[in-house]
Amino acid sequence: MNVERFLREYQTLGEELIRLNRELNEVIRCKEDSYNTLQAQNLTGMPKDQTPEDRPSSVERAVIKISDRYGDAVTYYTNRINDLLDQKHLFETAWSDRMLLSNSERTIITLRYIQDMPWSMVCRQAHYARSRACEIAQDALDKLQNRINELTQEERTKSDIAMCYS
Repeated sequence: MNVERFLREYQTLGEELIRLNRELNEVIRCKEDSYNTLQAQNLTGMPKDQTPEDRPSSVERAVIKISDRYGDAVTYYTNRINDLLDQKHLFETAWSDRMLLSNSERTIITLRYIQDMPWSMVCRQAHYARSRACEIAQDALDKLQNRINELTQEERTKSDIAMCYS
């Protein structure tokens, strides 16, 4: 996870999650509809290919193929949503560590990335020259990135341990 890129997208994260969730729900609905179509063929006596009963007809194969593609889309959207939520959790865990950043680092990161202020306003509010504000911001981003990397490694270690005992 790149913390600076994440912070640039942080303001729209909620909207992105809502959009992905809507799309996921639509894909799930379409997948269910495709299965219902398959079931309707069996129940309503729709014409079937002249295939043995143990093999699916061409219509059934086509519907199964479509359902599988919807299943792939469900997996994609679920993974994307989970990735964003994991990134949000990692960032918020690092951010909540009160010992990690100084007050000036927090102020500059908040103004620049969370409130999306231009550097001129950040400098004016934080009472720093632009070069110094940029240095402070970079130091803060480096600290956040390092902490997120540590948290990610801790999660991987926990996951590896859990897999050993399962």
